[in-house]
This record gives sequence, C-alpha cells and structure tokens, in this order.
Amino acid sequence: DRWEEQRILPEDAVLVAERDGEILGFSATWDGTSAYIDNLHVRSEARSQGVGRHLLAETARHFLHLGRREAYLHVVATNHRARALYIALGGSPAGIEDKNLYGTIVPNERIEWPDLARLLERVEIG
Repeated sequence: DRWEEQRILPEDAVLVAERDGEILGFSATWDGTSAYIDNLHVRSEARSQGVGRHLLAETARHFLHLGRREAYLHVVATNHRARALYIALGGSPAGIEDKNLYGTIVPNERIEWPDLARLLERVEIG
C-alpha cells in the first residue's frame, strides 16, 4: 500500500539490482538537503556479494550529480550486519530514534554520511 501512494520525483533515486532477470535488491532515496535513504534491501541469498555496496554507490553518484553532498538513513538497531556495512563505508552513528515500522515501534539508529564523495570512494576501494 505504501508504494502505491509514494510520490517519486525525477530527483529521487529508486534503484533495482538484478542479475539474469532476478531481482537481488533495491533502494529508494528521496532528494533533500541531505538525501534520505529510505529503503535499502538485499535478498538474503544475495547478501555479501556487493549488491548493497553497488546500490549505495549508484545512489551516491546520482546525488553527487545533483550537487548534493550528504545522505542519511535509519537502520534497525539490532541489524548489526547492515550497521557494520554502513560504518565500514564511512557512515557515522548519530543516535537512536524510535520509528514506527508498520505499526510497531522499533529502535532505529541514524547513520549519516556528511560527504557522499567519501562514501563512493569507500565503496570503490572496498
């Protein structure tokens, strides 16, 4: 239901990673002073294959092209694997916030990238 109502502007970035016609993951990032990475999901069987890194790299390229320099996201606080990836890619923890996740309040950690060029650099060397 959420996606049916989601307004997607040309400046936003909704990306799909696929291989041989199979969807491996997707991301959705909304434009703003800081780009907001609202969704980044990789199928469990496709994890640790660089899919998330690739989606983040393409997101960074898109927003750098638009002249944006910063991005942030929220990760479920108990999702240690995703959090470790974001920190390894230069993200900085910026506090825990309770978020409504489809009717359930869940602690989420805000991760910020003050410099998207650094995120892109980290993805490309890693």
